[in-house]
Amino acid sequence: MKKILALIALCFCGYLCFSESLEGSLDGNAHIFSYNTLKRIHEQKNTMSEYSANGLIQWYNRVKDSCGNNELLFEQKKETEFANKGIVITGYVYQVRKSFFDEYIVELDTSDSFYVGVVYPKKISQAMVSELMNLKRDDYFKAIVCTRSTCRYVDVPVWNQNGVYRTEP
Repeated sequence: MKKILALIALCFCGYLCFSESLEGSLDGNAHIFSYNTLKRIHEQKNTMSEYSANGLIQWYNRVKDSCGNNELLFEQKKETEFANKGIVITGYVYQVRKSFFDEYIVELDTSDSFYVGVVYPKKISQAMVSELMNLKRDDYFKAIVCTRSTCRYVDVPVWNQNGVYRTEP
């Protein structure tokens, strides 16, 4: 009975973590939450699913494979089973760059022919920019992110502090 209650509590915590994306808003690709919501997300970091960059691609491919050749079903499953999920992404840095839209992107190396980009919005704090500037190729990287409907990019959740997006509560 205790195991069942513990499982129910764990599922509820997972539900709260994943449903947080419904409370946030979007500014371009930036997932903006309230300070308290982002704080709760960070407090639940140890219970969130953790994926390596390769693991994220494998998860995406499993969703795709489960649809056979039905693209309509795949489009639906990407939105319901893959996109807007809170996860922890890990990997090794390939490069750090700015996007066409001035977002900051940490590209994680994969065994595929492309990289997984961890996207930080352009309005992040100078301290976060400095931290990103110190990353080098092959550095180990770990962050809480929100998935998109593609495995190519994930977004770091933030909160707005007077027009500057903060990644840590």
